[in-house]
Parts: sequence; structure tokens; C-alpha cells
Amino acid sequence: MIINCGDLLERKDIEIAFLPEKLKSSQKNEVLATVKLSNNSDKYCWYEFDVNLNSPLSLTYDQELDKGRFRVGILEPKTTKNKEFKIFTMDNPGPGIHKINFTIYVYDGDAAISDRLDYEVGIESV
Repeated sequence: MIINCGDLLERKDIEIAFLPEKLKSSQKNEVLATVKLSNNSDKYCWYEFDVNLNSPLSLTYDQELDKGRFRVGILEPKTTKNKEFKIFTMDNPGPGIHKINFTIYVYDGDAAISDRLDYEVGIESV
């Protein structure tokens, strides 16, 4: 899934990918999530994002953890940076789409939040 935020984030692009792209029903799963952030502006920016999941998804393999904050760091103008993390299933997921909420924060040179983007993506279980 590619989200081009255009003017909302002053030409900062966000891409989210899952590998594998789909979960397998009736078994435990491990998915590598990659968030790719591009700073197409002429300013330095600091990026971080929150992830919120619902059961059966978790950010740890051995217990339920439904919230996490990931710090991406400083992006120079016209650069791109990836942040990877794993998503696990605690129970055997049934077929359907499991929602994942992301909140991306962009901080400017004064360390104030200059932009915030909330959105929801889904990963399918087949």
C-alpha cells in the first residue's frame, strides 16, 4: 500500500508493506512490516510513528502487545529511510481483514510536531 500524502505532509511520502502480504488462517504467523518514509521537502525532519493493533495481532511473539512507538529518526532533505518491525498472531486468526492503525508524527527543526497523519490499513487472513 502506498500513501502519497502530498500537501498534507509538505511533500513527504509514506509507503507501508507487509511480507508476506497475507496471513494464513488457522496457524500462527509472523509478518515483517516495513514503513518507508521519504522527505521530499527542503527541510530536515524527525519522524516517528505509533502502531495500534487488535487481537489476534501482537507486536511480540509470546504475549499480547497492541501498541508501540517507533522512532525513525532524522531525515535530511530529499532522502528516504525505512523502519522495519514484526507483527505476530497470538491466536489462530480466522479469515478476514485485520486492521492496523498508524499515527505518523513529523517534527520540524524547532522540535514541534509540524504534521500528524492518522490512517488505517488492513492485512488479510486467508
